[in-house]
Amino acid sequence: MARFYNRLLQGYFTVTVEVDPPKGPDVGKTLERVRKFWDRVDAVNVADCPMANVRMSPITLAHLIQRDVGVEAIFHLTCRDRNLIGLQAELLGAAGLGVRNILALHGDEPSRGDHPTARGVFEVESAGLINLASALNSGKTVSGRALDQGTDFAIGCVANPTAAD
Repeated sequence: MARFYNRLLQGYFTVTVEVDPPKGPDVGKTLERVRKFWDRVDAVNVADCPMANVRMSPITLAHLIQRDVGVEAIFHLTCRDRNLIGLQAELLGAAGLGVRNILALHGDEPSRGDHPTARGVFEVESAGLINLASALNSGKTVSGRALDQGTDFAIGCVANPTAAD
């Protein structure tokens, strides 16, 4: 499933749709929604606990969308909830499931969500997450230790050109 990435490399206009994972373990309704438009999009974005509210893992849902619906998925991964070890573990798990499209994001502050007293990790920013995923692609952990095999992530990010910073 590298059609989406190949279309980007070739300069084609691509269309994606974003879905939020369910608030529980049942993915039935979410997959039914995706089945209504899967043939008109190049990929489906899967949010990572949007607005800092607890939802199913975006990697799990991305895998199920690819397996059960047959359309590529892009999982969002935020720096909010995981340290360097956790981020790498999540990425290796995604690679093992065949989910290769990642959107690296900072993540919303926990105070915005349904657990306002939770603490964010933010050990790295989104640029650090991009470097981390790139290191895994080259067959190494972010600390430089060799992996048994490198990953093959298509790594994306967002930019806000009107942001004050």
